[in-house]
Amino acid sequence: MKTIELSIWERLNIFGIISAQGGQLDRIRKLLRILDVIDFSEDEIKKIKLTKTILPNNSVTYDWDRKIENKNFTLEFEDEHAELLKEILKNYTNWIVDKRVIILMDKVEKL
Repeated sequence: MKTIELSIWERLNIFGIISAQGGQLDRIRKLLRILDVIDFSEDEIKKIKLTKTILPNNSVTYDWDRKIENKNFTLEFEDEHAELLKEILKNYTNWIVDKRVIILMDKVEKL
């Protein structure tokens, strides 16, 4: 098992990136297991006051209690899922220009 500490922002971004992936059935199963770990539990949603808004163009925005912006969550991945997550994030090409991306990728490198 591999462990990583992720912020709310990091989890939401990873969730979006993984959700947009595709592939053969075996890969989809692995991606769904990654999403199971990344997704917020009902308890976490309440604690961070996470809200989801679907916009008229069907895109989704999220908001949360900014007082806990830097709260980190410890997540555990099976080794093969951690490797797949690392591969996807390292090869992702639509990152925004934000120092949080560098912080996230430094964490992912240590997975």
